[in-house]
Amino acid sequence: MKVAVLGCGYAGLSAALHLLEKGVKVDLYDPKKRLSASEVSTGFLHPYVGKFPRKPKQADEWMYEATSLIVSIEKAYGKPLIAAKGIFRPALFSAQEMHFLRLSKKDHSIRFLTKEESQKEGFSSFYPGLWMEEGMQVYSKRYVDALLQILIRKGAQFFASTLDDTGNYAAIIEAMGGDSKEGYIKKNKGQTLKIKADHIPFHIPFLSHPHLSKTEEKDVYLIGSTYEKTYQNIEPDSSADQLLIDLRKQTKSNSSSSWDIVGREAAFRAYPLEQKEPLIEKISQKKWLFTGLGSKGLLFHAYFGRLLASKVTADLALHSERGSKVQR
Repeated sequence: MKVAVLGCGYAGLSAALHLLEKGVKVDLYDPKKRLSASEVSTGFLHPYVGKFPRKPKQADEWMYEATSLIVSIEKAYGKPLIAAKGIFRPALFSAQEMHFLRLSKKDHSIRFLTKEESQKEGFSSFYPGLWMEEGMQVYSKRYVDALLQILIRKGAQFFASTLDDTGNYAAIIEAMGGDSKEGYIKKNKGQTLKIKADHIPFHIPFLSHPHLSKTEEKDVYLIGSTYEKTYQNIEPDSSADQLLIDLRKQTKSNSSSSWDIVGREAAFRAYPLEQKEPLIEKISQKKWLFTGLGSKGLLFHAYFGRLLASKVTADLALHSERGSKVQR
C-alpha cells in the first residue's frame, strides 16, 4: 500500500511522517518552484493568536504534539531547530494590556509582566506584556529540510516534480497550501523581510505586529509579516519594507543603529472558507485534501497530520476489507 503526498510544507511532511509510522509507504512530490508558506514563516509556536486572543480548548494538545515532534526531529537531525524557548508578546495599548492580564490569571503557563517588570527582565523597555514560557521559535527553513531528510531516511521517496501518474497509489493527499483547489480555501499573501542588524535593543523572539525572529545567520533576523488580501502576484516587493519602519517605530529603536534589508520573501497562506481549524476532507475516491493551516502552521501541523494519517489508513483498511469480501 502506497500513498502520494503532494506538497512538502508543514502539513504534507507531518502527514507523511505519521503515515510512515503506521507502516504505509509514502512518495512525496513538490516541484519546489518557490518557497512554501512554511519556509517563509517566522517560526513562532504558541496558541495566542490575534489582537485579543483566546486559547482554544485543544491548544494544550496541539502544543504538546507540535513541541514533541519538533524536539524529536531536532534530535534525529543533529542540528538546532529551536532558535529560542519562550516568547514575549507586548501589549501595545491599554485594552490589550487588560486582556493579557486576564489571560494570565486563567492560564498559569503564561505570565503577565508590567512595564517595569518587562524592562527589568530585558524583554522590552516600553511595554507590559505576556511571557509565554512554553512558546518557542523555530528555524522554519531548517525544520522543513529536517522533516524531509528524516522522511527520506525512514524510506520515503521524494520527487522534485508534480505527480502525473496517479494509478500506482492507494490514496493521494493534496497538502499544497496556497496552491490548493479553488473553492476550498481563501488565501492571503504574506511577506517577510530579512534584515542584518548590528544591535537589537529588546528580547528576541519579539511577537507583535510586526514581529522579529532569529535566523541561523549571525546578526540576521526576520521581520514578519504582511497579511495582504489583494495583490498583483506572489513575488516579494518593496511594499514589505514598511514592516521595518513600523517595527522601528513600535520599539522606539535608535535610527542610528544599522538595520539593513538583505532579502524579501513571500508566499500564500491558505485558510478554510468557514471553520477555524485545518481542512481535512476526502474529495474523491482516492484524493484527500489537507490544507488551511493559515498562520498557525506550527501549532496545527503535528496533531492534524496525525489525524489525517489515521483517517486515511482507516479508509484504506475499510476498502481493503470490502474488496476481500467481494472476492470471497
